[in-house]
Amino acid sequence: MFRLRVLGGDRSGEAFALKAGETHVVGRGYDAQFRFPEDPSMSRVHAELALVGNGWVLRNKSRHGTWIGGAAVESERLLRGGDEITLGSTRLVFEPDPAQTGVPVTPIVAPPDQAGYDSKGVFHMGWSFLHTALPRSSSVVDLPATAGFILPKRVPRRQLRFFGIVTAGAALGAIVIALTLLRPILLQAPRALLAASLLSFVPTLAYLAAFKLLDRNGQVPLRNYLACFFWGATVGCSASAILATLTGRVFEKLAGEGAAPFLTTVLASPFFEESTKGLAVLVVFLVLREEFQDGVAGLLLGAASGLGFALVENLVHDARFLASGMRFESFVWNGTYRALTCALVGHPVYTAMTGLGFGLVRENARASWRAALPVGGWLVAVFMHVAWNAASLLTPRLLGRGARTEVVLALTVGGACAAFFLTVLFGSLFRERRILLAHMADEVEKGFIEADELESFSHLFGREAFVFAGLSRGTYRLRKELRRAQLELAFRKWHLLEGDASRGGSIDAILLDARTRIRDARNALNEQEGRRPRG
Repeated sequence: MFRLRVLGGDRSGEAFALKAGETHVVGRGYDAQFRFPEDPSMSRVHAELALVGNGWVLRNKSRHGTWIGGAAVESERLLRGGDEITLGSTRLVFEPDPAQTGVPVTPIVAPPDQAGYDSKGVFHMGWSFLHTALPRSSSVVDLPATAGFILPKRVPRRQLRFFGIVTAGAALGAIVIALTLLRPILLQAPRALLAASLLSFVPTLAYLAAFKLLDRNGQVPLRNYLACFFWGATVGCSASAILATLTGRVFEKLAGEGAAPFLTTVLASPFFEESTKGLAVLVVFLVLREEFQDGVAGLLLGAASGLGFALVENLVHDARFLASGMRFESFVWNGTYRALTCALVGHPVYTAMTGLGFGLVRENARASWRAALPVGGWLVAVFMHVAWNAASLLTPRLLGRGARTEVVLALTVGGACAAFFLTVLFGSLFRERRILLAHMADEVEKGFIEADELESFSHLFGREAFVFAGLSRGTYRLRKELRRAQLELAFRKWHLLEGDASRGGSIDAILLDARTRIRDARNALNEQEGRRPRG
């Protein structure tokens, strides 16, 4: 059993016993079970403590914040013995209650520097796996580790904030696109809009799946990937269209109506489009930093935003083309050409470079020059976009209009951009795999990764083979969770080594969460698949 002992502030020296089955409220008001009325900086209901399984969880309820060991508690945190908690100007310590005796439900029997199985075949985490000596009475040890137990999922506050931003922006952008671009076409030629939609959506869905498949280690959550896609299709298209139109009017006054379209297409459009599309990656980087691991993530998120932009741009262009009275054969050729250039080797490739810049920042936490990386990636994206737009306007003047000119343009400028993107992507993928394998190797001895599991990570489709093998056994979800937690463990070790600050004091909360999920998935898999425990 545990207690809260007041270290400083009002009621210093007093202790409060924590009882299982009760939610303990700490605050200044009358609703608090543990009251501190003399602390004006504490909220009326400042925090709650509750027993979840066999581990005590602290939940922040105050806008003034709750702190554990100098780290802010965003929503809730699992406590361990010795944690110092700050509420307002009051300091408390979470510690074992000497007046009560308690034996951990699942005592740790593995060596202190290793995980392992006890005599009943239950997998445990060990109690110094984070290079810090944890007492046996720590709530980390008391975490339930029975076979089949899976910690309940919760939606972190940062994810809610992220999807709130994306939803608000996408809704506004969709309204602008619907009213200004799609409504006139719908009223004039609804069949043209339907045909253009089919011609645009079918290849886009294939590209969307192909880009996601390139995430060989499954590190980019599908929700983030789709969020960037919809951002590019709504916010990117609407904002850049408005800004480019306004800039075009300025060019008309400065350079005349003849030069304005060229200047707008070559100079203004790439600048605004790459800026608005790249904002999707910036939002993920700032709000969901722990779900943004490296350059591979940046490349794919940027490509998703560019693909969404290309979808809407192609749809509007093809619909207008067909509604203008052009023959259906020409419409099919034009739509196919745009699907191969704008939606495959165009917008996704450009914006991927901006995403790469943010990914490299994530990889270089200590570098003093890291702030220049996103700017550099954005400049590369703008340069590639300018090169394509300029070539698409100038090449027909040199070679004449026609299919031959379009093919030459696609193979030269488009091919060069695509080759550069693939070179960067596969180089980043090979580097990512090398880093992950290096940080997973020592986990075999600790027990968190089996030797055959480590081997599968080095194969092209090893992750998929391991996960899909659970379909016939009913353990697909567990295998997927085990793989994801192992990857997050390796990524986190890498980022800590590169200079990321530890979360949660002496024990990094992200590492602890990954190892806990590995333990729970391992026990559940052993139980459901009848696997023989190692060692």
